[in-house]
Amino acid sequence: MRGMWLAKHHSHRRVPDVRGLQISRGVRVITARDEAGRPVHVAGQRTPLDAYDTPDDLAKMLVGLLPIEPGDMALEPHAGAGAFCRALVGAGANVLAQDIDHRAPALARNPDWHSYHGDFLAASYMVQPRWVIGNPPFTDADKHIRKAIDVSERHVALLLRLAILSSQKRHRLWMAHPPRCVWVMSSRPSFMEIGTDRFDYAWIWWDKQHTGLPTLAWLP
Repeated sequence: MRGMWLAKHHSHRRVPDVRGLQISRGVRVITARDEAGRPVHVAGQRTPLDAYDTPDDLAKMLVGLLPIEPGDMALEPHAGAGAFCRALVGAGANVLAQDIDHRAPALARNPDWHSYHGDFLAASYMVQPRWVIGNPPFTDADKHIRKAIDVSERHVALLLRLAILSSQKRHRLWMAHPPRCVWVMSSRPSFMEIGTDRFDYAWIWWDKQHTGLPTLAWLP
């Protein structure tokens, strides 16, 4: 593991063993999951905190599209059940798992990554991770995109609804931060193990050193 990441609350109490990142925020207790750590789902209603965990096989496939190098520092700020964390570890990255939900399984003690309970939008970081990767909540997705681009050293890759690419209110976002590549998912993913999602999705990669137009590609 490269470097030591430190985190702290507003009270300046230092929490050890959270490599390379300093996080300042107030802690909120959220009940978005059951006792087994699964997102609570009620038919016809959105899951609290938009907690829709990414399947492991999908996370592994998406991470495999990116040029992650062994030792790269990667932040997963919406870690959930840890699918992207496992995929990133498999790619050789040093991973910090963060989630606003204190019950998120990825925040349990794990020898493969460090974890921190915190609100991504309220966090500040002492060291920039090379990658920010994950599946952010659709609620306030624009804010999560801007935050990820702001805190990353170079790369951001997020699983987002395809509709995020449209609407007049997001025009400034895309003009200011055009992605390097957009992979449109031809198949809708299944997040709740109760069939596929009703929305179309895309895997979007930003590279701060990229110039020119984005590449558009399609996944099965």
